[in-house]
Amino acid sequence: MINFATDIPLNLARAAPSGTSFVPDRRAQQEQADYAETLRADYEELAKLADTPEKLAQLAEEFERYRPSADTYSPLSFFFNFSHNVLKGTIVDALLRGSPWDLTFNDLLTALPRDQSGETKAALARTLMNYAREHPDRIRGRLMPVIVYDSRVGRRAFAITMQKLSPSP
Repeated sequence: MINFATDIPLNLARAAPSGTSFVPDRRAQQEQADYAETLRADYEELAKLADTPEKLAQLAEEFERYRPSADTYSPLSFFFNFSHNVLKGTIVDALLRGSPWDLTFNDLLTALPRDQSGETKAALARTLMNYAREHPDRIRGRLMPVIVYDSRVGRRAFAITMQKLSPSP
């Protein structure tokens, strides 16, 4: 069995919660373990179903539609410490703009449907991130944004997942 826990370097796992944990080392180790367990379970479940190279190829093809890009919104690229910060930021932004966003919190947690709403989701996520950067919270003595939207992180997470699901040579 593949050791998925080493996919996420400890320093990256420690940085993932962006200073929102009082025990960052333990949280980092838990992030690594949770990630590895999720991938292991998914791999085992999918391996039972994808018992031929053709089925594995079809699985990879189906997953491609979820690949994050710089041009489309992906919830894999959106992270925050507490959901209420997203809700609060959305409400404050609506008050400042004078009109609400035509999105719900749940809309930000899915990439589907891939239509013009994706542009609106990305715009809201970037707006919230910009507010969070302009008004960071002090977390463990450091100023940090509590909302981040980074398409590079989303693409990296997807690539790691696809690599783990691909058959080994």
